[in-house]
Amino acid sequence: MLTSKQILGLMLSSALLTGCGSDSDSSTSVEPVKPTPPQPVINEQGRLVIANADTVRPVLTVYDLKQQKNIYSATLKVLPNAMYSSPSNRYAVMLSRVEGLVQFADGGIFTQKNQIQVNAPAILSYQLMGAAPTHFRSFQNLATIFYDGSDAESSKFMSFTDTDIEKKTVATQSLPKKHHGVAEPRGNTILSTYLSTNEEILSLVKSYGLHGDHFHEEQTLKNACSKLHGAGSNSQ
Repeated sequence: MLTSKQILGLMLSSALLTGCGSDSDSSTSVEPVKPTPPQPVINEQGRLVIANADTVRPVLTVYDLKQQKNIYSATLKVLPNAMYSSPSNRYAVMLSRVEGLVQFADGGIFTQKNQIQVNAPAILSYQLMGAAPTHFRSFQNLATIFYDGSDAESSKFMSFTDTDIEKKTVATQSLPKKHHGVAEPRGNTILSTYLSTNEEILSLVKSYGLHGDHFHEEQTLKNACSKLHGAGSNSQ
């Protein structure tokens, strides 16, 4: 039996494939509409991605909710302290703050050309590196990871989609000074905390426009946010 402490991440993927159609013309005679044959629907309930709490031998397990059994198990390089679903729910994103490492696991369920694909799960060799990856945010199919930085490395943030993970490419923006902050995705704009080199108290938020694998700084928000901690978005 799985306990709440054992379940560190949850990935759910589902799709409903439907079809409908009719033929008509502008004349007074109307041909009867032939019913469209029902389209096949693949019922996938999703998969749980679970990491144990063993710091010596951390293990990742994938539990299939439809089959009600473990279908994959593999050793992790380091134990993640936090786990999230990727923006489109295909991957588990595993953050290890102390080790400065972000790992990915492919859950194996995804949509491709409007068709559900079901593959075997796997831990990706592709990883992200940086000092203290801490805040993860996801909104409208785009995710960000904010790195707090260290004495040897300033803060930065990265953004990516599921396609970016598959292609092994992310967009990165370095910041002038280390700080505990957050970056919030808003379409092609990222709102990020900003601490200048001559400041000690966090109060500024800047917007950055996403351009492929890099960002362009756009503006500084007028309203100061003293000691900002956390972020959130709605659909507006």
